[in-house]
Amino acid sequence: MWVLVLCWALSLGRSGATPHIQSRIVRGWECLKHSQPWQVVLVHSGKIKCGGVLVNPQWVLTAAHCIQDNYTAWLGGTNLLDIAEEGQHIPVNASFPHPQYNMSLVNNYTLDHSQDPSQDPSHDLMLLRLLHPARMTSGVQFLELPLFRPAEGTVCTMPGWGSIQQGPDTYVQTYKLQCVELQLLNNQWCTHIYSSKVTDTMICAGGFQKEGGGPCVGDSGGPLVCNGVIQGVASWGLSKCGVFGYPGIFTRVQSYVKWIVDTMEANP
Repeated sequence: MWVLVLCWALSLGRSGATPHIQSRIVRGWECLKHSQPWQVVLVHSGKIKCGGVLVNPQWVLTAAHCIQDNYTAWLGGTNLLDIAEEGQHIPVNASFPHPQYNMSLVNNYTLDHSQDPSQDPSHDLMLLRLLHPARMTSGVQFLELPLFRPAEGTVCTMPGWGSIQQGPDTYVQTYKLQCVELQLLNNQWCTHIYSSKVTDTMICAGGFQKEGGGPCVGDSGGPLVCNGVIQGVASWGLSKCGVFGYPGIFTRVQSYVKWIVDTMEANP
């Protein structure tokens, strides 16, 4: 089964000052203002690269396959025009991909994990240290790390600015953060569907809503939020987005809490 890592650079416009975004989560809805204050936009060379989540005033959690040099984290709103003009823009001064992640997958967007074991996308997680702590406001807050795993069947929310279409070539313009609800499934569903090993450090979510909503190109690194806690980070899925019967795969944050805490403490 061919799958697509959900990372794609989207143009921010000619000047680089105002985002020219033509994408969003497939069949989601506009997030309420300040409802996702932990959401981060990672900008590289004038383009949106990935999403992320603030887990500490000075730390962003995202997917390892999103790694780039010279990131800037944008925070502070659900409208990218507002964030561009009035939000907080903080350079990233250090990146810490999980040491077990296969870095050869960073620029390989079409992966058939069932055919090539070397393309195992496990441990797709990365911490980014900001140059200075973000200022906490009504539009900027950090999200707590999970103490427990959420139960199967829990309905969680994922925000993002990823594509509304089923491919990287056509976009529908939007500047407003989109939200979608995804139900957590037993990982055996995903193992069966993708004909590949979905490990215990991954979360299988969504894919069986009647409306077929879900994450898409550009949503990589974004948070899966369950009961007010970050439980997953968007990692990979089917190349066509929001297809009924094909869940998204998220890195299970609860499996990596010790690594997250230890990394932040060792790199103040």
